[in-house]
Amino acid sequence: MTSDHETAGLAVLGRGNGYENDPDRPCPPTARPMTTPAGQGFCAMAAGTSHTAVAVPLLASGPGAPAVHGLLDNTDIARLIVQAFGWDEPARHRSAR
Repeated sequence: MTSDHETAGLAVLGRGNGYENDPDRPCPPTARPMTTPAGQGFCAMAAGTSHTAVAVPLLASGPGAPAVHGLLDNTDIARLIVQAFGWDEPARHRSAR
């Protein structure tokens, strides 16, 4: 499991029993009202709209999963998938005729 990019991070607005339960302090329209396990209200939203070059998590389970660790270049992912399936080379696209 992974993402193709990160988008400017996460902004957390408010503290205490603030935004979610306080009609005088609603979340901005682009934010989602949330509550901590302790019942404290806050708003969560994207911190921006631009793609970034920040590393994203890459998680794996099953055959080949131990090879997924540390920082990996995105071009290594296809090679790891090929190895996990035991293929000699990437499958080639064949049109159905």
